[in-house]
Amino acid sequence: MVTATTAQKQVQIGPTELLINNEWVKSVSGRRFETINPATDEVICEVAEADAQDKDSVSFIHSWWCAPCRVLLTPNS
Repeated sequence: MVTATTAQKQVQIGPTELLINNEWVKSVSGRRFETINPATDEVICEVAEADAQDKDSVSFIHSWWCAPCRVLLTPNS
């Protein structure tokens, strides 16, 4: 077993927004929540909080993107 004897350098925090449609975007509400290091109880960073409005925008993107698929996959009458 290896035990750290010195404090480690702080890691660099990457994007803290929502990843929607392969893009980092802010939440519709603008709400954020803290991410806590469980070992030290220190705040690591704040990240965007998704809610129903964000889900609706993802559903819209998904339905728009899949619309051609439904047309192609619908059996002829």
